[in-house]
Amino acid sequence: MSQSFPNVSQTPPVASGASEAVAYTQTSVAAVTSMVFGIMSPIVLCTCLPTIVTSAAAVVLGHIALFKIGRSKGMLVGKSRAITGLVLGYLFLVLSIYLAPTYFSRIQNWRDLGSAIADARTDGSTWQASEGMRGAESKIVSARQGISHGNNSKAVGVARDFAALLKRMKEETIVRTVNGRTEESDDQFVTFCQVNSDSVCFLVHIPEYRKYETEAKDAVAQVAWMAASEALKRNGMEEMELGVGLKGILFYGATMTGNSGTQRPTRKSDDREMLSRFFE
Repeated sequence: MSQSFPNVSQTPPVASGASEAVAYTQTSVAAVTSMVFGIMSPIVLCTCLPTIVTSAAAVVLGHIALFKIGRSKGMLVGKSRAITGLVLGYLFLVLSIYLAPTYFSRIQNWRDLGSAIADARTDGSTWQASEGMRGAESKIVSARQGISHGNNSKAVGVARDFAALLKRMKEETIVRTVNGRTEESDDQFVTFCQVNSDSVCFLVHIPEYRKYETEAKDAVAQVAWMAASEALKRNGMEEMELGVGLKGILFYGATMTGNSGTQRPTRKSDDREMLSRFFE
């Protein structure tokens, strides 16, 4: 009687429910985060804030992502996202560093504005010489207390003459058009006049200043200088050292210094500190 044996070369069947291991990939979290921070950088820059933090984060996370992707042997993906974050990060990091002095200047202006508003709420109607330029700025935050202010009664009169002259000269020389139509403006020039023994300075708040185009700002600066010189002449104060500052709600758009007898200022910029010596 013959006995049969099973074929030992036969492969046993795969058990029911078993599965083969399958390789899979995943997207690098660092790469995605780098791209997000890179995209955030221009958005933050448009809000007039420095982008150093978001840009630096995009750069650091982008390099980390590329390093991990390179060593993952294909298990991590997202190289294009990391490169996008790196490009945007480096670009806006350099731009933010370049614009850093402007940001610091604006922060100082914000602080000065806050102090000026606080002074306007707390001080009385009499201006004190010790308050200096900041005290003068607090008087022109709005027109609720009038449009003419000064460090003494004579200065208030000069400020009144200047504001009237500036308004008339501006309306005669600067025409504002909207959609092809001439638009009448009712600009108010809230003015503080600082009269010293040998110098005079006008600080002027123009509420609608932010709406002026560049050409209009240059024109109103020239008109303001002429109005200041004429106001001094009318009050018997010729050949004085003169300073004029034009500002909007927050920042100065033009600061000018020179001799009141000249048709144009000797120096012109938007630096607030250029006028501070008139109030020392």
